[in-house]
Amino acid sequence: MNKFLRPVVVFAVIGLPTYSLFSYWQQQHSEAVSSAANNFSSGKIATSEGNEFNGGVVAPAPASAKQITQANKNKSSASKLESNLGNRLSDKTESSPTQLEEARKRYNQVVTNNRYPTLDARITALEALYPQQSFSPNELVDLLAEPNAWQPATSSTQELPLTPEQRNDGRKFIELKPERLLVMLPGDSLELPIEQLGANLQMKVDSREALPNGGFVLHGRLTNTDEVMRVTLTQTPGLSLAGIDTPNGHYVLQANDGQGWIASSDALFKQEGRKTDMVVPPGS
Repeated sequence: MNKFLRPVVVFAVIGLPTYSLFSYWQQQHSEAVSSAANNFSSGKIATSEGNEFNGGVVAPAPASAKQITQANKNKSSASKLESNLGNRLSDKTESSPTQLEEARKRYNQVVTNNRYPTLDARITALEALYPQQSFSPNELVDLLAEPNAWQPATSSTQELPLTPEQRNDGRKFIELKPERLLVMLPGDSLELPIEQLGANLQMKVDSREALPNGGFVLHGRLTNTDEVMRVTLTQTPGLSLAGIDTPNGHYVLQANDGQGWIASSDALFKQEGRKTDMVVPPGS
């Protein structure tokens, strides 16, 4: 378990080569992500069934042949995400009454979220998001007790598709726990360590947006700054992305299966004449 942008431009990742993991993800999911971003900006959020949530009413959206084909691909991606979650949080042995009660007490000590004030309420919400999975109360509380979303990398980063120049352009390599994001719900808090700033920023989640490919976006804000600073954390099968506004500039993060980097957008943006290594996000 331990091995492991700006709001409208949700998926902006700057400074990657065209063969990067994010470019591949763009190619596979650009249509789905663009649709989700457009729906979010217009107040419509796609549900896992392909419907639209608007003003509290869920209405079926007409499906074309192309949409049906995409839906089948999305279903496969969603299954992969649920499988990854289940591998880390499911427990084949049922908790005893004593263990369950202990987990409930620990939950009350580590979680301060009025929307999900009890362990049972959170498990119910997570099971609604991932109906094929069961959740070990103790494993879940252990995960929620971890304050940070990521930590400095402790293993080799040589497999990341970066050039020597990019490895020395200001990126700090990190190890992210995708399952830590998977169990986040609106009202939760999370620490975002940014080594370049020498600080842990505090994030509060305002909303969770489902993506058609089985992933999701956590929309939130920093709570330990005077100005309103927005944060987006995106999790799709095998890929984590983040965009973080700070008083010292915008930071971006990318991790593949938990291995990746975080960097300042200003440090990564390079322009020579009319050339730039910025990857244009879908839907922009």
